[in-house]
Amino acid sequence: MPAKGTKTGVTFNCEWCGKEVYQNRYHYNKNKHHYCSNDCQKKAQRQLAYEIRKCEVCGKEFECYKKSTQRFCSEACQHEWQKGNIGPKNSHFTSVLTHCTWCGKEFYVKPSKLANQMNTFCSARCRQEWYAKYWSQRDEWRDKHRKKILKAFQEGKMSNTSTVPQVIANDILDRLDIPYLNEQPFVYYTVDNYLYEHNLIIEVMGDYWHVNPLFFSDKKLTEVQRKRIPKDKGKHKYLANYHGIECLYLWEHDLEKNTYLCELLIEQYYYNDGKLPDYNSFNYHLEDGQLVLNDDIIYPLFLIDNKETKEAG
Repeated sequence: MPAKGTKTGVTFNCEWCGKEVYQNRYHYNKNKHHYCSNDCQKKAQRQLAYEIRKCEVCGKEFECYKKSTQRFCSEACQHEWQKGNIGPKNSHFTSVLTHCTWCGKEFYVKPSKLANQMNTFCSARCRQEWYAKYWSQRDEWRDKHRKKILKAFQEGKMSNTSTVPQVIANDILDRLDIPYLNEQPFVYYTVDNYLYEHNLIIEVMGDYWHVNPLFFSDKKLTEVQRKRIPKDKGKHKYLANYHGIECLYLWEHDLEKNTYLCELLIEQYYYNDGKLPDYNSFNYHLEDGQLVLNDDIIYPLFLIDNKETKEAG
């Protein structure tokens, strides 16, 4: 044991400013790098994380994060570079020119996508309008949809309270370790998934029963579908006005075909305390595994004025 009054620390020079500092040996040994202050530490860490690069367009030097892929000093320079290097002007450009199935507009698409699809669309809106006004009105599609539902009932995969989309939604919540209650009553209504720790609600929307606008036109609805719209509208207004809850609507097609998209949407809804730019799953898509809001937003009939629908009925 050192004699009383003997220094047991370490004297060192700050790695950033060079100032001589005395420090307790225990704290000195805990750290790989040593600084005289938090300010010097932050400056040194910034230097380790950032670097100076030269803009590929104008040659101006700029600072950026070392791990980033940034190549330009500004958006203006990036756009200038894109004019001559993106699209057909690029020698490595492999996309081919095609026409939108719905509006006829010319646009470029990757050959692989063109080979795997009979129909191509220049925008989400064109795809949605084509599905709603053409594809979903075909007897072939309706028969296929009815057979799918009937088969699920016969195989025991679907019950009155546990449909295939509902099972998928529950599986996602279980995987994310988000506590919930199924069929939770809210005075006049029952909700599909109540996330009680955050006071949030997820509604699982069957494409047929709740009239998915991707597949059904408001001009050609069955009587069952027409009666469903005002009920959904009343439920939405009641939960928003009397309980302050904006529900997340996960649609059947997305739950079955875009399960990962729905998982990301649930995460964002839950951890952002129910705040989203839009609350319908069909208004999102994935880009490089990230959730992205579509440019063209569409709304289910129960969220818009349904005067034309009522008149058509």
